Amino acid sequence: MKIYISVDMEGICGIVNWDCTSESGYDYHRARSLMTGEVNAAIRGALKAGASEVIVNDSHNKMTNIVIEDLHPEAVLISGYPKLNSMMEGLDDTFDGVLLIGYHSRINTRGVLNHTYSSRSVYNLKINGTDIGEFGLNCYIAGHYNVPVLMATGDDQLTCEAEAMVTGIQAVTVKKARGRYSALCMHPERACALIEEAAQSAIQNKDRMLPVKAVEPVHMEVTLMNSGMADEAEIMPGIERTGANTVAYTAPDVITAYRAFRTITALACSV
Repeated sequence: MKIYISVDMEGICGIVNWDCTSESGYDYHRARSLMTGEVNAAIRGALKAGASEVIVNDSHNKMTNIVIEDLHPEAVLISGYPKLNSMMEGLDDTFDGVLLIGYHSRINTRGVLNHTYSSRSVYNLKINGTDIGEFGLNCYIAGHYNVPVLMATGDDQLTCEAEAMVTGIQAVTVKKARGRYSALCMHPERACALIEEAAQSAIQNKDRMLPVKAVEPVHMEVTLMNSGMADEAEIMPGIERTGANTVAYTAPDVITAYRAFRTITALACSV
């Protein structure tokens, strides 16, 4: 049984500001340790549930955050940036389930460090007319490969987002948002114990879960932070300008939409 784990950082217990999440931040090295601890808890749960192979994808920023020498030795790590499928690199239809660890809520929520892919450039993302964040977009990527998302961890706002999108998902709330830059945090050891238990349970009950699939063709609308970013994004072939700072793109499938979205954000950030 193969399990895929994508690990972000903003949803890790104890992380509440950008200084935790960037290499130049004063608390970044502690954050790396906390991130590695939570993914190890998920790996332990997966192994207890009978997983024979666990692939971990470091999915935050430059994607070299997980301390590999401290990673559980039974897991294999995908590290580095850029990667063709970014936060879901390495996933295919041979996997039995996906666990999303350390995830955060989408932009324009009240969650800790909320954003959608790029905190610098993206004001909102819609897929087929519905607001969506990284969690939802990555669920659709998993669905494209017919793999169910079994579990998600993060703050209470991420839990709400996950439970609204994926029926029956095991969602672990490791902190409760008190604002974008503050949270009520449990002890990391307690968070890891909950994650390990939930991962084991989620995988043992995986046959109850269904993949979440995007309706195709996929219509995507990206609202950027300003019109200059939209000017730059409009260079991309196939883009439609639908507002002062909004562009739209229609893709045949969600993988194409995902890569188009990443291209849009890269162009927008070049301004």
